[in-house]
Amino acid sequence: MAKPPADPFVLAQHLAIIQLLSRVVAERRGEALPAMFGGEKAASITVPRASTYARETDRRQLIEWVQANFPEQIITTHSISDPFLRALKDSVKKYGGWLTVTDGAVTEVPGLKRVTSEGGGTPRVTLAAEKDQPVADTDAYRIIAAAHQRGEIDLSDTILAVQGPDARAIENSEENNE
Repeated sequence: MAKPPADPFVLAQHLAIIQLLSRVVAERRGEALPAMFGGEKAASITVPRASTYARETDRRQLIEWVQANFPEQIITTHSISDPFLRALKDSVKKYGGWLTVTDGAVTEVPGLKRVTSEGGGTPRVTLAAEKDQPVADTDAYRIIAAAHQRGEIDLSDTILAVQGPDARAIENSEENNE
């Protein structure tokens, strides 16, 4: 895992990009979205889609159900053939149970449960032109710093949060001394 940069401004940039992510999470999953600062693309943000799959919850119940409904799929060691288990899981994933093709009925399959993950994974932020470059030399650093200097984005609270609670006291004392 990459070690986070020590520069508070760089950390603030990363947090600013992640804050952008929170604005698009719900409706834009699976898309690579640009993080724009001052009209320039500083990074791409991708939020993985949620995934749905069938998880085996009770092997004994599953085997009993297959034995009662599809005995030819039971292996004498009281196991289920791999292709049929995949077919069962695919059916549970898609329909919530075993879909009977002839009448379209869906039967609950004891021992398998349809599961939808929350969120579908960790959001990924890819900074512009970050390959083998020190963080301060990346396009993202330059773009975000320029937008901050032009007053288009305010990173002061983010920078102070990264530096810790004492940074606010230092900033306030510097303002009072001016």
